[in-house]
Amino acid sequence: MRPAHGQSCVHHRVGGHGRRDIGRGHACAAAGGVAAPYAADRSRAATGACIGPIHDVLLVGIARHRPLPGTCAGQQCLFHRQQGASLVEFAVVLPLLLLLLVGVVYYGYAFVLKTALERATGNAAQLATQTLDPSTGGIDESAVRAVVLSSLEWAPPQAITVGFSGPGAAECGAGAAGGIRVSLDTRSPGVMAFQSVEFLGVVVPPTNPGGMIAEACYGYP
Repeated sequence: MRPAHGQSCVHHRVGGHGRRDIGRGHACAAAGGVAAPYAADRSRAATGACIGPIHDVLLVGIARHRPLPGTCAGQQCLFHRQQGASLVEFAVVLPLLLLLLVGVVYYGYAFVLKTALERATGNAAQLATQTLDPSTGGIDESAVRAVVLSSLEWAPPQAITVGFSGPGAAECGAGAAGGIRVSLDTRSPGVMAFQSVEFLGVVVPPTNPGGMIAEACYGYP
């Protein structure tokens, strides 16, 4: 088939990599139209026929774009950028979370110690009330100490100090027969799991008080 007047027809040649290369003398062009890049139109282009207006076929012989090795494109690049941002955020937040965890563990354990000390002191005051001699106002101090030590059996005995105060003690008031003061040395080995922890230049706790004190009063039943 010969082209119409005013048209020049040449043939398509398909490259080895799936691209349609337009060689000299091998492309079909017409005024207002180009050769179709589709497989169905190759036979028509091979015969020298010119087909379709230019708005019907927009691209001729464009190969699929593939990124070079070591590069990324499109969604792949977006994924890598998001992954990198997540790693940076994790590196910033992780130290803060660890510091918060250390603080929660330390102060939570200290709160447990304080609660146990107050309970032991309350048990001692209850026993002192039961053993109180109305005539002398004395109590069985050895039994009271034994109650405190048994209530705090997890702590070393050398870390526990039990003190007694007589009638009219300032911490108990005038109506009490006496008071009991129990102190726990938190710096003694075996009391605290760790005395302090330094993390990223921050020391938990900032200052160790060195001890805990609980007081209770007893009187006549």
